[in-house]
Amino acid sequence: MITACPTDCIAELSDNANATTGIGLPGKIVTATVSQNYQTNYWEVSWTWPESISKEDVGMFQVNYQATFVHKPPSSDITTIHGEGSVNPPKLTYNLKAEPNRIYNFDVSAVSCAGSGPKTFVTGECITGSEAPEYVKEPNLLDETPGSTKDMEIILPNEINGPISCVFVVVKNGPIDTNEIFDIVKLREVSTAALKDETPNGEEYLAVAIRRSEFSEESVTVKFGDETVSDCDVAETDKKNNINYYGAKNWPLQMGNIYSTYVVTTSPNGEEMVLFQQSFVIEFENGNSNPGTDMAWIAGVVVGIIVLATLVVGAIFYTKRRHQSENRESSTRSKSTSRDHNDLHETTGYQTAGNHNISSVKNKDTDQQHIYSTIPGVGNENVVLQNQDTDDA
Repeated sequence: MITACPTDCIAELSDNANATTGIGLPGKIVTATVSQNYQTNYWEVSWTWPESISKEDVGMFQVNYQATFVHKPPSSDITTIHGEGSVNPPKLTYNLKAEPNRIYNFDVSAVSCAGSGPKTFVTGECITGSEAPEYVKEPNLLDETPGSTKDMEIILPNEINGPISCVFVVVKNGPIDTNEIFDIVKLREVSTAALKDETPNGEEYLAVAIRRSEFSEESVTVKFGDETVSDCDVAETDKKNNINYYGAKNWPLQMGNIYSTYVVTTSPNGEEMVLFQQSFVIEFENGNSNPGTDMAWIAGVVVGIIVLATLVVGAIFYTKRRHQSENRESSTRSKSTSRDHNDLHETTGYQTAGNHNISSVKNKDTDQQHIYSTIPGVGNENVVLQNQDTDDA
């Protein structure tokens, strides 16, 4: 007979063991802010430590940003720029250079070996104002022919930093000091010089004022020296009596002078602030001022005048000699005709006298008709002779 012993025969069927799990996802960052450092012109993003994770378990912090144009450049199809950055703990800040004409949005998250935690959007105002263009192209000379006017191409700068209100062209008869800073005071000076009653020789003047709306393409062509008057509002207030309007006059260019010129742009930044940017200065010569070339040109003109004068004098001399020759021939013919006429009369008289003597010694009984016929060409004298013979008979 078999007896069961459950208490003694059944062993323990459970046991205790220790297990360690992997690092989990980081928790959400509770607070994140952004501010602008105006001294360095950087955005500074800062945040607190995320929840539910130790400092040893965070590998890095991920910062993402979006930058959207406040004023979209007409020449660009891009409206938003994306970017990202990373920060290694224990640092809890991130710096980003502030570009002009942008609206920035940031978010930040903690990253562990298990992945990224939830994003926290950064709070704070992240808007930058407009700035002047980084680079302005100098005028492009299209016409090198000497004259009172010249064609120039003015290229519109890139407006990625913000809109441009005006493009001015400054001209001077002579060299320009390139170290001088162009500001609102200088703009007033060159505008005043341009609007005088006489040509501003030896000083810079505002020759052309182009409004931004006049650029339908990336460049416009202006004619230096066409005497047109123009103006532009640097603050784009569209008030004609506003002090922000500056006038220009395109004075005619003088032959033989060397001119200097450059381009200046204005960019409004706020209600009263205007920012300036200028191009490099270029020089152009309106006609050749080289003494050697000028002497050669003058010598050519003088030689041409001498040749022309020689031809004119020769023509006059030839015409005069020809007239004198014709007069001499006419006079000779006249004298010859006169001599022939006189000889005819003398010969006729001599023959008449001879015939008269011959007839007087002939027999008085000779037939009168015979005497008549032996003296041909004799007229009234024969009649006289006939009468005389009759009387003698």
